[in-house]
Amino acid sequence: IVSDEEIRKMLGLDPNKPPEPAIEVHEKTEFEPYFGDTAPYDIFMGKFKPEIKTIYYPCSGTDTTPSKAFPDAEVVYVEFDQKIVDALKKTGFNAVASDAKKFKLKNPADAVILMNPAIEGMAYDTFLKNVRSGGYILANDWPGSGAASVIQKSKRARLLGVIKYDPKSGREI
Repeated sequence: IVSDEEIRKMLGLDPNKPPEPAIEVHEKTEFEPYFGDTAPYDIFMGKFKPEIKTIYYPCSGTDTTPSKAFPDAEVVYVEFDQKIVDALKKTGFNAVASDAKKFKLKNPADAVILMNPAIEGMAYDTFLKNVRSGGYILANDWPGSGAASVIQKSKRARLLGVIKYDPKSGREI
C-alpha cells in the first residue's frame, strides 16, 4: 500500500502539489491510453516476486501503466465512462464498461490495483471480492479517496509493506 505523498516522492514530484490527471483530453475530447512510470510496480515485483497472471484495475481511467509493468499478465480495466472504455478497446486493452463497485470478475485476480480511484463513498472494501485469497492489492491514497487507508483497515487484508522510493539514490527506502 502506497500513499499518494509517497508516490509523488517516488516520481520526484513535489509531494504538496496535486499531480496532473492521468487522462489526456484533446480538443476533440478523444481519450488516449496513458503509460505512466512503472517504478512502484517494479519495486513491488522486486521485493515480493509474486506470480501475477491476472490484474483487476477498477477506476482506471486511461491509465494503462499496469500493462507496461506486467506485460505477461492479463489486465482487466473497468471504467464507468463508455468513451474511455471504447478508447482502451480500440488500442487493444481488455476494458469493461461497468460500475466498479458492482463489477465481479468470473475468477478472482492475482492483484487489484487502486491507483488514484475516483469512487465516492469509500467503497474500496468491495473490490476485495475480485482478488484471490493470498493475492495483492496495490493502492495509494489519492487526495479525497483514501483507498490505501481504507483497505489497510479492512479485516480481509493485511499490510505487507509500504513502498518508498528515493529518486536521488535510485533505491527503495
